Amino acid sequence: MPAGTPFFYGLIAIAVMLVVSTVYYACLIGLITHPAIAAGYIRAKKKIDVGVGLIFVGFGTKLLLSQR
Repeated sequence: MPAGTPFFYGLIAIAVMLVVSTVYYACLIGLITHPAIAAGYIRAKKKIDVGVGLIFVGFGTKLLLSQR
């Protein structure tokens, strides 16, 4: 937040982030506990992990190259 922003606005921003995170994770838990979705996730887990790993390697590479 910009300098000089009232403290109350910061508290509101934190509250909004907490609510959004809580709703997101509640939906995620609701989905992943469904048997069909859980089975699909288990089947795709390795591909998901590889994809996310490649994304992190890409971000790391970009960060490394931007330091020059």
